[in-house]
Amino acid sequence: MDRMAEVRNLYFSYGQEPVLNDIKLSVDRGDFIVFIGPNGSGKSTLLKLMIGELKPDRGKIQLLGRDINKFEEWHRIGYMSQQIRNFNRSFPATVKEVVAAALYREMGFIKVLNKRLEKRVDEVLELVGMEDFRDRQIGNLSGGQQQKVFIARTLVKEPELIFLDEPLVGIDLSSQEEFINLLNRLNQDLNITIIMVAHELQLIREAQKIAYFNGGGVLLYNQQDFAAAGYLNKDMLKAGRKPEVEYSSGGDYDA
Repeated sequence: MDRMAEVRNLYFSYGQEPVLNDIKLSVDRGDFIVFIGPNGSGKSTLLKLMIGELKPDRGKIQLLGRDINKFEEWHRIGYMSQQIRNFNRSFPATVKEVVAAALYREMGFIKVLNKRLEKRVDEVLELVGMEDFRDRQIGNLSGGQQQKVFIARTLVKEPELIFLDEPLVGIDLSSQEEFINLLNRLNQDLNITIIMVAHELQLIREAQKIAYFNGGGVLLYNQQDFAAAGYLNKDMLKAGRKPEVEYSSGGDYDA
């Protein structure tokens, strides 16, 4: 298996408050992993640690086989933040301009799209079903349409691994279903590895693996074992219990 990300013996605290304790997590190419758990259990914190926004107290994080402190190929990593929902809806930018802004560093000295980059923008808008809205003002779109534009902005840099932090919050059910179908296509057809924080049960059902956060630890399941565990089974997942098992996508269990 091609290892995309790895977390080993990671600890993190906010001040004197421990949040994550001795976390171990392996992510292989093509994985679709959803982080779930109670509010404040460290889901978004681990995601931010894995993209370098936060620094662990101790432990190791690797991306694409390299220590995160030495990692430089950030164009291979995509990130869709919770904060994207707070953008200024009155900002005068079209869908095309929002997506193209992610290519700023590739535009060259004059900072305009060449034919190659413009084609890439058009391709990702078609991929997410927003090609007919390319000249529409971003603030005039529905919440679900805006999320598609923001995932297109993430995809236009052609990442191999994408992180999403609660992407379904604030959009209606039909838009949620469309977005989930899009994520499945990205994962299954383009082999993009996905790591996502979510609360929605429909996303949990779609994931290949579920990482359950509780009491500072993480238990990682495949779908079959997650169902057998009985989600939120207090006898197994009680607060404060240190994870005893790590599931790897190769099908083996490491004590």
